[in-house]
Amino acid sequence: MHVSDFCYHILTHAEIEDKLLSTSKIDWAAPRTKTYDLSLVDIPARHPNISFSDTQIKFPKKGSFHDKKYRAIALHFFANHELMAIELFAWAILRFPEITTEEQKKMILTLSDEQKHFKLYQKRIRDFGVEFGDYPVNDFFWRVISQSKSVEQFYSLMGLTFEQANLDFMAFYADCFREVEDFESASILNIIYEDEISHVKRGARFLDPKSEGLWNKYIKLLPAVITPARGKGIFFDKEARKRAGLDQNFIDEMLSYIDDFKVTQRKEWK
Repeated sequence: MHVSDFCYHILTHAEIEDKLLSTSKIDWAAPRTKTYDLSLVDIPARHPNISFSDTQIKFPKKGSFHDKKYRAIALHFFANHELMAIELFAWAILRFPEITTEEQKKMILTLSDEQKHFKLYQKRIRDFGVEFGDYPVNDFFWRVISQSKSVEQFYSLMGLTFEQANLDFMAFYADCFREVEDFESASILNIIYEDEISHVKRGARFLDPKSEGLWNKYIKLLPAVITPARGKGIFFDKEARKRAGLDQNFIDEMLSYIDDFKVTQRKEWK
């Protein structure tokens, strides 16, 4: 199975099992026999039970995590983020056919991690009596990232914004789960936290900003609707960013960046 056939399958087939198609199905020696028109894929195909919804539910507050219902809702949110990440990496490989085979392999490696993450969340919410799709799912990441005009912009949004923010969110919510003695959920978030470090590192390396510096290139690549504030979570994990290979100037600029995005209005950063 050519990598483009694999990615198109993920985008145009609706069942969860299709999204979790094993990356081992890819034959990297197979010739490309088809060219796909992504203008026909405004949104990824999804079964009605898991399709994007305009119905909004609030993410649970930390103080509600003693109730397994709200822990399940939180994990359900995270699972949808992983499912969109699977679809978005498949989209990027098709949208930017100019990238090398080696870069495609790195994208597929990340896609495989996202599949692993989704399955971990799916299994855990089942422990709480919830199936993925029992709550409405939003399309925010898809709407934003699928407008990328270049693979560099894709990585600036995916790796250096939303996955960078996940370094903060995963660490914070792992602590929330531990506080209510839900160590199994906390362990899942720890696994994803470690993987996100490598994902952020891949994004930064792809930008290869030797001539102008990572921060300057990142700022230029972000679309007007997204600011660096989206790359931060509830607290700022400097150590994870260092482990991801982000340089000190980038970390300092990210830490000090302030706008009106309310999630990042945290006294810990001042």
